[in-house]
Amino acid sequence: MDIEAAFSETGNREQDRFDIVLLDKKTNCIKIVEAKLYTNSELHPTKNSSPSVVNQIKRYQDTIEEKRSEIIKAYANYISKVNILFGAALPDVTALKEDVGLLYFGFNDLNKKSETFKNLKDVLTELLPGNKIYPLGDTKNASLKLLF
Repeated sequence: MDIEAAFSETGNREQDRFDIVLLDKKTNCIKIVEAKLYTNSELHPTKNSSPSVVNQIKRYQDTIEEKRSEIIKAYANYISKVNILFGAALPDVTALKEDVGLLYFGFNDLNKKSETFKNLKDVLTELLPGNKIYPLGDTKNASLKLLF
C-alpha cells in the first residue's frame, strides 16, 4: 500500500520511517514491514552486540503502541484520497497489527551455504519474538500472502 512512511517520534529520537505498509483488504488491517538488503550491516550481529535492526523494530513497535490511532487515521485518510483520485474501492483501515515484519533480501545460493546465513534467521527470531522474519533472496517472490 505504501513505501517509506514516517510518523513523528516523541522525545529525542530521530524520525523513523516504515519501509513497507501493507493492507489486508479482507480484514481492513495494516501491517508494517522493515526491509533490509542482506549485505546491510544493520541486519547482522557483531561480536559484542545484536543487529541494530532489532532496536529499530522495537522502536517501530513502540511507535505503533503510542500512535496506533494516529497511524490508522492517517492511512484511512490516505486510502480515502486514493479511492477518490484513482476510482479505487479500497476498504477503510480499522486495525494495525502490533508485530513488525522483517524482510531481508538480495542473497543467493552461495550466501545460503554460509554459517552467517544459516544462523541469521535463528538469531533474529530469538531477538524479535512474535515478529515474523522473511528471508527472501529475490523480492519478485514477495506477496501480501507471504508478508502478512
